[in-house]
Amino acid sequence: MVGQRSLMVAGLSLLLFWLCVAAEASDNSHYDRIHLSVSAQEEVDNDTLRAVLSAREEGEELPALADAVNRTVKQAIAQSKQVPEVEVRTLAYQTRPRYQKQRLIGWQVRQAIELKSGDIKVLSTLLGRLQKTMAIDSLGYTISPARREAMEQTLISRAIEQFQQRAEHVTRQLGRQEFRLVEMQINTEGQAAHLRAMQSVSAMSESAVTAPVVEPGTQTLQVTLNATIELTVK
Repeated sequence: MVGQRSLMVAGLSLLLFWLCVAAEASDNSHYDRIHLSVSAQEEVDNDTLRAVLSAREEGEELPALADAVNRTVKQAIAQSKQVPEVEVRTLAYQTRPRYQKQRLIGWQVRQAIELKSGDIKVLSTLLGRLQKTMAIDSLGYTISPARREAMEQTLISRAIEQFQQRAEHVTRQLGRQEFRLVEMQINTEGQAAHLRAMQSVSAMSESAVTAPVVEPGTQTLQVTLNATIELTVK
């Protein structure tokens, strides 16, 4: 029994010894590591206009309200589909009760649609027509997926080139010959400029409505590269 206990103690001691050795080796492997961060950015023209419009009705008779909203949205979708350059899709449909002093006094029915197009002039003209019956909740400008992808690829190449130059410079300044890449993370950033336009349906007339004034502008796309290098021993 005593012999078995001695063997167990010896085995545990040996295991602890190798764990300490492994931990020390692991710590040593993290020496001479340097974290670098570089970024590349570019101003890019927005080429896509996105608009959200809604039809809203309020009153006491829910079926009549829902029917009015449905007819308005259906008509707007039909008009939009006549313009090949415009993409259209429906968004949220909401039915909300209206209360006054905890008593139900009516309902509000609302549905929104989204319109997107790379031809900003065409979409702006369409919005002028749709404003007769619908409210423009928001206008937003963005970059099309194809243009964004192409520009991000360019910026990634530029950032990697900057990283390579900086890593080589740091390596030389510290008197080393070479470095190896341990880890790299690439993040892309970009935010579209937005315009807000709130206008109630009741304020619109059946006469011709002037199309919204739109100016797409630009936005900044940025690629940030965070990397860790390890300097080799002389």
